[in-house]
Amino acid sequence: MKIIFLKDVPRVGRAYQVKEVSDGYALNFLFPRRLAEKATPEKLKAFEANRAQAEAESNAATAEWDAQRATLNGKTIVIKAKTNEQGHLYQGVDAERVAQEIQMAHKILLSAETVKMPAHFKEVGEFDVVVSKGGKDAQITVSIIAA
Repeated sequence: MKIIFLKDVPRVGRAYQVKEVSDGYALNFLFPRRLAEKATPEKLKAFEANRAQAEAESNAATAEWDAQRATLNGKTIVIKAKTNEQGHLYQGVDAERVAQEIQMAHKILLSAETVKMPAHFKEVGEFDVVVSKGGKDAQITVSIIAA
């Protein structure tokens, strides 16, 4: 039976992939869990139109990230935080806080998942951080200073 995957199914198929599977597997596993639907001619036509639109949106998002990455690469983000006398932070700086500071400073909307840090920063200093989206990275420096 020819089906269209609606969600990723490990070791079987990826979302929006058209594939041939056994009837029993489709009827007893994929369809009841809404992981796939039968590939009728109407659904295939709609699927192709949606895929073209999704590809266009993906290409636009990639081009936008390339422009944003060029502005971010090599920049320094300054974060003010409360510290004790030894320079240790009362509250660590995590990926969410770094993403918020990038958004405020450069008007670039990022999620915490795109910010790659070795660990939470817990003291004053400068740290290298990688912002990764779509397999393309931007290297920034996070400078934490005492407030």
